[in-house]
Amino acid sequence: MSNAKAPVLGHINAAFADLASIRAYSAQNAFIEQSLTRIDQYSRTARVFYDLQRWVNVRTDLLAGAFAASVAWYLVYLKGENASNIGFTGHMFWWILRWNAVETESNSMERIAHYLEIEQERKPTQAGIPPAYWPSSGELRVENLSAKYSSEGPTVLHRLTFHLKPGERIGVVGRTGSGKSTLALSLLRCIPIEGEVFYDNLPISNLNLDALRSRITIIPQSVGLQCRSTLGYPDCLF
Repeated sequence: MSNAKAPVLGHINAAFADLASIRAYSAQNAFIEQSLTRIDQYSRTARVFYDLQRWVNVRTDLLAGAFAASVAWYLVYLKGENASNIGFTGHMFWWILRWNAVETESNSMERIAHYLEIEQERKPTQAGIPPAYWPSSGELRVENLSAKYSSEGPTVLHRLTFHLKPGERIGVVGRTGSGKSTLALSLLRCIPIEGEVFYDNLPISNLNLDALRSRITIIPQSVGLQCRSTLGYPDCLF
């Protein structure tokens, strides 16, 4: 239940945080479709959950009635009561409360199991430490780069090849969803990639991820940044 509810709340929070970008790119319909998809999934899960809860509640009420009748019959018609008989009912109620607590906390166990199944990134090795001077010139060479957001997902970048010389400044232009942010993620190996990426003639496939991401900087896109402030022209700010 909580696993199905989290994507709905996360999507709503992301929409509120990026309202300016959504309106600027006229992406309202796409966000609405994604929101409805998550709400539908949550509604299906909630319907099954509440149906099961109702099924359990009906049978629990029947068992509780039968148990109360049995206790009443025992107290009225049987003799030889002692202190242990009186405490038996308290122990039964304690067992019911513990069972309810286990059922409630099982959501946490499900979430932990989900996190344990997440594929982990490759651990650092001694061979993956780059030289102390790297990177020095800023040369970037990409050969047949393909990328996807998961190992089972579709390919979102297809065999990109380009070469940037030291000191060059370029702009990657494209519509929303064309792969600009995906390309940036690929250059830091934040998503699964195929092909080769070379920084200063050093392939990133052989580098430790912590070393790569600590020495290469990406400024995230933000509507709060001024138009030309990231291009090195401070006199053009407005």
